Amino acid sequence: MPTCVTCHMYKGTHDVSQGITLGGASQGKFVGNEDTGNKQVKDPGSGIMMNGITKATFERERAKMLANCTLCHDRRFAEHKLGNADEIKRQSDSIAGEALKVIEGLYQDKLLDPMPENRPPNPLAGHTLVLTGQQLYEKTSQIEALFFRMYKFDLIQAWKGAYHANPDYTHWYGNAPLKLDLDEIKGEASKLRRLAALESKSGPVAKPEVTPAPAKAAAAGLSPEQYYALGVAAVALFMGSAMVLLWWITGRRREG
Repeated sequence: MPTCVTCHMYKGTHDVSQGITLGGASQGKFVGNEDTGNKQVKDPGSGIMMNGITKATFERERAKMLANCTLCHDRRFAEHKLGNADEIKRQSDSIAGEALKVIEGLYQDKLLDPMPENRPPNPLAGHTLVLTGQQLYEKTSQIEALFFRMYKFDLIQAWKGAYHANPDYTHWYGNAPLKLDLDEIKGEASKLRRLAALESKSGPVAKPEVTPAPAKAAAAGLSPEQYYALGVAAVALFMGSAMVLLWWITGRRREG
């Protein structure tokens, strides 16, 4: 039974990236004009930040993996499975890239809520839009949060499942959530654009304000402690009334 070590530490090597082509660490790799090493660059096809490799590097590493695969499998079978995984990687990147372009369009039209300049800066990029790569997962807009989940988890699970010959994981933990993510992002973008259109006609839509409990207490002429105690008493009264009502209904049913 093969294990992780069988494929990724072949003949005792500790270079666990040996034989890996497009399915590299983090966001994977794409075939381009140069080997970028550890430096992430934008994939021209999808717009996702990842490592670039040349065709020669791709073929060299694929040959290493096939040498390992053919210890158990026919070479044609192994080439077919790895080739399918390559295509799943490209198509999955394309789906995430479509979502990325939707958000970039909102950024260009200043429709993100909040815009990058109205929230804490990205430690590396400042007050600008950062998608993939060094994107943050807090103090961001809702649509960017949806995209973070999409590219950081669902996208990777789609193509990693494929490279590990696990169609169940590829589909139900990767491809299906990936396409649902795209629909959610498009739906959120549509809402933001419709809201902007309404505001352009009638003025900004006021956001509901939540009054803090201390302010409510002061307005009622109570201290925070008295306000809290009053709330506890109200809950207790409600629960007691509910228990009495339940007891009365139960008794009537027994009598009937």
